Amino acid sequence: MSHQDHQHIYHLVQKPLWEATRGSEYLPPTYAHDGFIHATAEADQLLGVANHFYKDVKDPFICLQIDTAKLTSEVKYEAAAPVGDKVAHASTRLFPHIFGPINADAVSAELPVVRAEDDGTFLEIQGVLPTQSSLPHATTITPQNNK
Repeated sequence: MSHQDHQHIYHLVQKPLWEATRGSEYLPPTYAHDGFIHATAEADQLLGVANHFYKDVKDPFICLQIDTAKLTSEVKYEAAAPVGDKVAHASTRLFPHIFGPINADAVSAELPVVRAEDDGTFLEIQGVLPTQSSLPHATTITPQNNK
């Protein structure tokens, strides 16, 4: 499966910021610094990404499920990159970066995000099931088992 075959990609957003742009186009606060919108094509990556980059942000979050066929901005699959001033973990995975705003009609679902009340840990994104890894890799190492 090539990255162009992903019907949906996901973007985590602070709920008040998304609600402020409802019905129009959305750009995150880090867009001017980063030059694109961070996303993932793999639902099983969402909690790790959320806890690495956004755990200290106190606002409630939602997860946008974005229909790539309706998205008007260009999507490029690239290496993991910092979000604002937070460094990304080293990875061979490629992630969808959206070069332009998210148009509201491309959002096929707004998925609730559950967080721990005590420390802000992201616990669940409701309506998203973990998927098998199908994202392209910059480098793939397959262990050989000749036993």
